[in-house]
Amino acid sequence: METNELIDNYWNEIKNIGNIYHGDKFGVCQCGTERVIQSSKDELTTRSFLLIGVLLDQLIHNKFNYFHSDFEKKFKFPKLYSHGVEGYASPEWFIYYFHGYDKKINWNNAKNIGKTLISEITEWLLINKIISDPLDFKNILLEEINRDFNQKKEITNIKQIINYSFD
Repeated sequence: METNELIDNYWNEIKNIGNIYHGDKFGVCQCGTERVIQSSKDELTTRSFLLIGVLLDQLIHNKFNYFHSDFEKKFKFPKLYSHGVEGYASPEWFIYYFHGYDKKINWNNAKNIGKTLISEITEWLLINKIISDPLDFKNILLEEINRDFNQKKEITNIKQIINYSFD
């Protein structure tokens, strides 16, 4: 499945779910994520897509902010809003151990979805001359994981997804 197909599937599912997810036309609050995932046709794909998609969207916003509006025109990834405070929550939320979400991820599924999303975004960054070397983007992703994620096992798994995406 291509990146925009995954994105379109997500937003179509949101339309079908209705407003039970505590979000808006741009994203979902942490408190509504499990309802969105459980109401989707494919929970494993939805969790993997949200984990990697939110990570990539936040990374582009933080590291390449001057291109984020162009990026959003091409890739309409959902936002993940923090519950109870203003701003965005870490994509680590989708695998947060305290609520058992780390047991709900299928890492093989996440690896395949991650490769699709990361490969297409890397290509977009290259075409738009935002980066000149894919390895620069890989290193930025790895730095972001070290900064934004706290769970050692999950950091290892996400780094494997990133490395697999650049093989």
